[in-house]
Amino acid sequence: VALKWNAIDGATNYRVFSYLNGKYAVLGETNGNSYTATGLKGGTEYGFLVRAYVNSAWTAFSNADLTYATIL
Repeated sequence: VALKWNAIDGATNYRVFSYLNGKYAVLGETNGNSYTATGLKGGTEYGFLVRAYVNSAWTAFSNADLTYATIL
């Protein structure tokens, strides 16, 4: 799955998460505003979340920030 988001002013890094069965898992980190998630199971709906590292701290998040996609 190719993920892309708007850059956050002052962000030096982004951490990408998947959400499945009530649990978050770190997929990876990037200093850009895109990431390709691999190794996902077909026919499964995943949530995806991106947190930005700004001013020496990771941004806050809630489940409302998730974006969902079903892997074909």
